[in-house]
Amino acid sequence: MTKPPLSRLNRRQFLAAGSAAAAVGALGFPHIAQAQATKVMFTCDFRMYGETAPWFYGKDLGLFEDLGIDATVDGSSGSVDAIKRVASGAYDFGCADLNSLVEFAAQQPDIAPKMIMVLFERPAQSIISLKSKGIDSLAALKGKRLGVTSTDGGSRIFPSLLRYNEVDGSDIERVVTTPPLRDALLLQDQADAVIGFDYTTTLNLMSNGIAREDIEILPFADYGFNFYANGLIASQEQIEKNPELVKRIALAAARTWLASLADPDATIAAIKQRDDLIDTELETTRLHWVLDEHVFTPEFREKGLGTLEPDRLARGVKTVAEGLDLPRTPEVAEVYDGSFLPPLSERQPNI
Repeated sequence: MTKPPLSRLNRRQFLAAGSAAAAVGALGFPHIAQAQATKVMFTCDFRMYGETAPWFYGKDLGLFEDLGIDATVDGSSGSVDAIKRVASGAYDFGCADLNSLVEFAAQQPDIAPKMIMVLFERPAQSIISLKSKGIDSLAALKGKRLGVTSTDGGSRIFPSLLRYNEVDGSDIERVVTTPPLRDALLLQDQADAVIGFDYTTTLNLMSNGIAREDIEILPFADYGFNFYANGLIASQEQIEKNPELVKRIALAAARTWLASLADPDATIAAIKQRDDLIDTELETTRLHWVLDEHVFTPEFREKGLGTLEPDRLARGVKTVAEGLDLPRTPEVAEVYDGSFLPPLSERQPNI
């Protein structure tokens, strides 16, 4: 059954509740009538589910509309797809993984989008297994079967992770599959571990009856690959020709993720009303995981969403380029532009 639209009262309550209460005019964005709103195409970094739900919630709350933006928000097949959409001009803005952006920029710098605000302070790539397999460290992968894909960044950069940690990977058997079939390898005991996003593979296992306490997660971040991940991207054309619009999009994004943190249940309701087949409990759990483990980490809670350490960003770009054996290492300025960040008061949660 289709649910009624989220109320405008909810939006006003959010804007009055915390950091986002600052008047739009005070930020240099006078109120823009809906008839004058700028139409933009926005692509998520994956399909409509818990991790991408905030974008749909922000649209329903009117957080884009309030800044003079008439946004069409669509799902995608993944970060690479989202980057290609923005690079081609089919979409103006989107969300994508920094690793994929670095790879694209190394190969097609003339059209590569730039990240204008990092949202995921901690990456999600992990080695995931059942605890019964006894894989509690990278070294414990020796002699084990590891499910990988030929396309995802985590699988491709895995050899670099092993080298960094001085682990010999010659005795690790790679079981190559496709992303949709990867997690089934664990369920069918065709692999002892897989490489995947923690909030994807773990919840896939839990939805198939595996208890959380029976799942072992080895985050790449715990083994030296603690680099920034997903974030807001903009096309080169928008950055060059419409910098004020880029600023407004960044502000809308910050407000959107703060609103989702304030009300995760309403965030999932925003996608449930679009697709009644959404598993509310599963996707609410996924959203909480993303918010707590990757977006509003202690680092971003203290310093503000999107506040970066330049050296850490540069190390990440260099490591990705080396790990993926790219033809060149892009300059940080080719993949990131922090000049559009909203004021700190708009990027810090008060809950």
